[in-house]
Amino acid sequence: MNQKQVRIGIDVGGTFTDAVVIDNETMDVIALKKTPTTHDSEEGVAKGIINIVRELLDEYHIDAENVVFISHGTTQATNALLEGDVARIGIVGMGDGTSTRNETNVEKLELAPNKFLEVFHEFIPSSKFLIRR
Repeated sequence: MNQKQVRIGIDVGGTFTDAVVIDNETMDVIALKKTPTTHDSEEGVAKGIINIVRELLDEYHIDAENVVFISHGTTQATNALLEGDVARIGIVGMGDGTSTRNETNVEKLELAPNKFLEVFHEFIPSSKFLIRR
């Protein structure tokens, strides 16, 4: 197995899902791969992401333990936001203060004229999860 630590970048597009593997130390490109985006799969585009990562690891003999970073982006999300073709979302704010509560509490967002993104907010004080010793 390849013992180099690597980073994987994935971009899910409307037609293709692209991935790149780079050497974590030198930032040299080790591998590039492209596969059709799996819109019609029962698992959605996640299936294409899983497939492309498995194929890269297998084809280039990379041990999963050596993947130290994965970055995922998608033009689909950007396009959906611009077109207002989105579902309601929720924001969970976690922290320990009024500023965190206020910063994560956003109102309905206007994406375009008369196209809004509905947002629901819940704040969870992090002090609820502190372990006292």
